[in-house]
Order: sequence, then C-alpha cells, then structure tokens
Amino acid sequence: ATLTSGPSNSSGVAEGTWQTKAPNKRGIGGTNPGPYTATVTGVTAAGYQWDGIQVHVDFTLAPK
Repeated sequence: ATLTSGPSNSSGVAEGTWQTKAPNKRGIGGTNPGPYTATVTGVTAAGYQWDGIQVHVDFTLAPK
C-alpha cells in the first residue's frame, strides 16, 4: 500500500490517503483483505506543532 500525507488546511489538520493494489491476473499478490489499523504518531511539519495525541482508526478491506 502507498501512503501520502500532508497538511490539508491553514489550521494544520493533516490528512492521509492510501492506495491498495489488486492481485495479478493469476490472483497472486495485491493488498490482502482483512482488518487494518492506521495510526498517526510523531508528526512533524515546518510551521506546525503536533499536539502529541496519537490518533488511530480501525478499518477492514473487503474483496470486490
């Protein structure tokens, strides 16, 4: 999976996006379906100060 993040507005709120990968024509590889947790820690960006609160969200990837 690929993760991209950055400040999203003048308040310094950050957002993250990611992209999953499909398996090849033989059904091999790709991002596995199942439960995942995304956690935000140790944020640094010029001109911003992180409040130190770890944020996490649980999500599940389901096959099509």
